[in-house]
Parts: sequence; C-alpha cells; structure tokens
Amino acid sequence: MKGIKKSELESKGYKEKGKIDLVNNKKEAILVNVLGIAIIVAMILIVPLLFKLNIIIIFPGEKYFISMIAFIVLMLLYIPLHEIVHGITLKCFSDEKLSFGWKLVYAYCGSKEAAMRPNEYFIVALAPLVVFSLVFIPLMFINKELSLVWYALEAMNVSGSIGDIYVTVKLWKERNNDTLITDSGTDMTVWSK
Repeated sequence: MKGIKKSELESKGYKEKGKIDLVNNKKEAILVNVLGIAIIVAMILIVPLLFKLNIIIIFPGEKYFISMIAFIVLMLLYIPLHEIVHGITLKCFSDEKLSFGWKLVYAYCGSKEAAMRPNEYFIVALAPLVVFSLVFIPLMFINKELSLVWYALEAMNVSGSIGDIYVTVKLWKERNNDTLITDSGTDMTVWSK
C-alpha cells in the first residue's frame, strides 16, 4: 500500500496547519483567475514576435479553417487529459480513490484520502504543465501548419496550470519531513506534526 490515508493523520500526530481553497476563498479565486488571464494576455502580446521569428505561421483560407477546428477539438481533449495526468501521477504516490469533476471554472482531480509529502504533491501538481509543454512546444516547430494551434494550446496549458503553480509556490515553504498535503481537487490542506 502506498501513502498515508487522511483518516489516519490525527492518530499519527498530525494536525491541520492550513488550507488553500481555490473555490470558496474569493480572494484566492480572484487572484488565480487574474493571473491566468494575465498569462494569456502576455502570451498573446508576444505573438507578433513569434510571427516575425517565423516560429508561428498562419496559413490562409481552408488551412486556417482546418486549424481552428483542430484547435477546438484539441482544446476540448486537453482539459480532461490535464486532469488525467494529475490522476496518473497521484496514483504513483497513493492507492486511494480518485475523484474527477468540475466546480465553477475549475476542472479537477483529487482524492479525499490521499496524503502526500510536499515533493510528491509538487510532482502531481506540476505534471500536466511539464508533460503538455513537452508536447506542444516541440510540435510548434515540427508541424508548422498548426504552429498557431500548438502555441494557443501551450498558452492554455500555462494559463490552465496557474492554480497548480500558485499552490506549489504557496506550499513551497512546507517541504519538510513532518508535513503532508491532502488535495480534494479544489482545496488543499497542509498537515504537520
């Protein structure tokens, strides 16, 4: 059996130290959404430079229409795949049951029982950002006809990972041996001895 169950934490001397709630804490929810929008805006602002450097190319006419259809289809696939990558990495550290869902503007994967060490949690949180960046960025250079699509998907990947980045940065100081983190999908709890 991998990991510790949340239900065992108190009997092992752990107490709740803090919580991050990206749905019910309005201040954090607004901050994360503003950061996500800022990333999208910043990535849009560098598009002219990417055109000038010939990294992104727009093909006119029928190819443009096909690339927009490809973007919509890939975008709809990306959202559940992002959460599946969270789930696969979470399963590397815990045998506990996973839950997937959608709450307000967030798709999520979590577990009500899995308690992870901070470094394990950081891997789970950042895995989709890393995995999809390793896919989308090379594809911008390999498949020029869809370079704008791959760039737009990477922008979505970075922006869509902002909650994961925010939580990782906020919890970075908690990375010691006496700390565990639970993540139900939209809220994270820090437990410490």
